[in-house]
Amino acid sequence: MKIAILSDIHNNKTNLKLALDRIKENWVEHIIWLWDYVSKEILQEFIDLNLPWNFVWGNNDSSKKEEMLEFLKESNSPLNFSDQAIHWRSFDIINLDWKNIVIGHFPEIAMYYWELNKADIIFFGHTHYKFFEKVWETIFANPWEILGKRSWISSFIIWDTKNDDMKFIDLN
Repeated sequence: MKIAILSDIHNNKTNLKLALDRIKENWVEHIIWLWDYVSKEILQEFIDLNLPWNFVWGNNDSSKKEEMLEFLKESNSPLNFSDQAIHWRSFDIINLDWKNIVIGHFPEIAMYYWELNKADIIFFGHTHYKFFEKVWETIFANPWEILGKRSWISSFIIWDTKNDDMKFIDLN
């Protein structure tokens, strides 16, 4: 399965469109979205992809939870709403292709779960920096940011679970 991991969009529609084009070109089958600042227009772009996805809230999203949930319920998405795993916290543990995956916006949560030995892979955002490291048997990865403000580079990750290949996809 090919999974795209994105974070820190901060409503950058131009870079998001570039990322979504790359997602389509690479035949991605699932999206993990580590949020941080999203609008209804951005959310609609993900709905229009017609792919299953998981997301967690970022630090800039907490005030929008009710508005975004209502929008999701009212959208004319061809997806079954139950296909979308919406985590009302800024972290969660999911299982895809027999891998225990911690998804979280904050790196501190990643460390907590690593110490508990609960994850094969930990994806986090928030820092706006690219990060990839394997510590013992756990992979830690931050897909950088779609925003592209901190370093003027935008990227995300495509992970092919069949061969455990994880690649950063730069958009600039």
